[in-house]
Formats: sequence, structure tokens, C-alpha cells
Amino acid sequence: MAFESSELVLNPDGSLYHIALTSEHIHDNVIVVGDPGRVDLIASMMDSVENTIHNREFYTKIGRYNGQYLTVMSTGIGTDNIDIAINELDAAVNIDITSRQLKAERRSLNIVRLGTSGALQEDVPVDTSVVSKFGLGLDGLLNFYDVDYTKAKYLPRTLRLEQLMGLYRPTNELWTNVAGLGSMEQTTPCFSVTRSMM
Repeated sequence: MAFESSELVLNPDGSLYHIALTSEHIHDNVIVVGDPGRVDLIASMMDSVENTIHNREFYTKIGRYNGQYLTVMSTGIGTDNIDIAINELDAAVNIDITSRQLKAERRSLNIVRLGTSGALQEDVPVDTSVVSKFGLGLDGLLNFYDVDYTKAKYLPRTLRLEQLMGLYRPTNELWTNVAGLGSMEQTTPCFSVTRSMM
């Protein structure tokens, strides 16, 4: 079944409408941030930046870190923007843009989000670095996805950073500088710095 033009919106150059990326821009390892300024911070630590693409709040740099390709993209504020970005990243690599059909062989991207979040627990001080096993939105967005959470070990599947890029070391400069975390015992896919909800 082909995706209709209303379901798969493309720019004239064949890139996805919001993120303005094609499959050639998206590498298996993706870092997603909210603030576009964090893209430049991460890119400043890359060995090379080969491409920069900017459309709306979606600001992307593609390059190499320790010899591995990396895509770094901002999403702006909110889970709705993150949802758009993740869906369009997936569409760009798993839908044949010409036929508008799902590809027979699909890619699974390693996506890590670096950012800030509110703290709901009183025992978590403001400005605490947090490494989580999963993120859960309290805004109702998950209601639009048909997922059987009773069968999931975590929400969503937990990835270790070693699996993500094979570049994590407790003193790794990229993660230490970007996330401000330094040495960590547990490595999981979501980094955030808490902010007061009040």
C-alpha cells in the first residue's frame, strides 16, 4: 500500500517536509536535542561536519565523531515536535520516497535524546543530571500509539550507549561535555537535567 501525499509530505527535493532530510542525511546513530544551540555544541566536538540543514526548529548537522558517522538534530520544544522528528526520521530511512512504499529491508536507528526535563519527585534536586531507562510523556501523545505495554520490559526498549555508538567510556569527552555527567555506572538512552516545575 502506497502512502498518500497527505500521509507522507515531501519537499520538492524529496526530503521530509518538517525535518528537510533524506535517507542520505540520516546515519544509524542519531542524537536528538530540543535546543538548536545544543546541535552546535555537539558539532563543535565532532571530528568533521559534512552537512548542515535547517528548516524551522529542526536544525541538523551531519558529521563524524571518532570515525563514526553521526546525525545531530534539534526538535524545538515539546513531545509533539519530538514525535514529528522521530516519525520523519523513520519515514526517511524506511519508506521508498519514489514508490511511497515501505522498504522490504528496514533500518533501525539508534536515537538518544539529550535535554532538560521537569522534576516530579521532591528528592530530585533542581539541576540534577539524570540518566533514564525510558521517557514517559504526561501530555496524552502516547494515546495515539497502539502499543501493548504489558509485553514491554521498558517503555520503550532500553538501549545501552555501548550498543548505540560503541564510543561510550566513563570519561568520554562527548558525553561528559554535552550531558555534564562524567563517570556513570548505568548507561541508558535518555539524558536530562532537571528543572523546577514551579
